[in-house]
Amino acid sequence: MVTINDPNADTGTIEPPNTGQGTNAYSGNGRTVVGDYVGTSGVFQGFVFKGGAFSTLDDPNAGSASGQGTMPFYIDASGAIVGAYVDSRGVQHGFIFQRGAFSDFNYPGAGTASGEGTALTCLSSSGVLVGYYFDSGGVFHGFAYQAGRFIRINDPNAASGETFPACANDHGEVVGDYVDNSGLMHGFTFNAGMYRTIDDPNGAEGTAVAGVNDSGAMDGYYIDSEGVYHGFVFSP
Repeated sequence: MVTINDPNADTGTIEPPNTGQGTNAYSGNGRTVVGDYVGTSGVFQGFVFKGGAFSTLDDPNAGSASGQGTMPFYIDASGAIVGAYVDSRGVQHGFIFQRGAFSDFNYPGAGTASGEGTALTCLSSSGVLVGYYFDSGGVFHGFAYQAGRFIRINDPNAASGETFPACANDHGEVVGDYVDNSGLMHGFTFNAGMYRTIDDPNGAEGTAVAGVNDSGAMDGYYIDSEGVYHGFVFSP
């Protein structure tokens, strides 16, 4: 196991007045790891860790006040990076960083006030984008996007605003988790318009699916009856 700590990250407590949260590594493609850190000013700053060295990845449109900044969430096999940034008005926007350039990605129905907006969480090699947005009422929605078509991801068994898509494979199968009306978390898969719940039999306190490969094998975690988290791999 290799520890990844950006040298610019604040390492203090997260309690006021210190803003430290350390370093968050979100995704890797075997050669490169991406994530973010919070500096002493409270700004989220993206990083790329490759060959033992850190470089900064900050969207030029990101704000520079506390709680704003850039958050890279995923890097694909080709090196394309997706994530979100928060602008100077507090609005979140999805971004794609590819071939050295940033481009914005905003869900058409996303809100445009502070605390609203869009984020991208995954990009498959076939071009399927997965993410979420907050609408003008502050309600959370998941979505997938491919070839100019948006699909809202709201599991029918979920409480309102409680479906969280995580990633997709090259066949367009989307996975993630949702929270039902009783507050219990379940994994799900969405494919060809159909939802399927994925619950680990040992997950008495919940299951979440984090990824899926092109063969349909899934990985994620569950929480047992003692509140302990466990990783799992599931092959349907």
